[in-house]
Amino acid sequence: MLRDILNNIATTPKVFILRMRSVSIIDASGMCGIEEFYKECKKKEILLFLSGVHGQTRQDLKKFGLIDAIGQALVFPDINAALAKASEVLFTT
Repeated sequence: MLRDILNNIATTPKVFILRMRSVSIIDASGMCGIEEFYKECKKKEILLFLSGVHGQTRQDLKKFGLIDAIGQALVFPDINAALAKASEVLFTT
């Protein structure tokens, strides 16, 4: 599950990109899972980027407050934009 991913990674990343391009709809349990994962990332000082969030999924995440919690600047239209920002973060810190 999503919440277990960080515990199974040998080295804690500075940035984690959650690709959501194939998520056309999301229910409350999915949003709660992302929220829990975001809180775990924040606790471990990992920047969580969401990429490929579109349409109804984006509207639902916005309504649930996740986009505001994570930060609009960390939600990207596609993986290339997220990777570019990750490179910027990783190579300037």
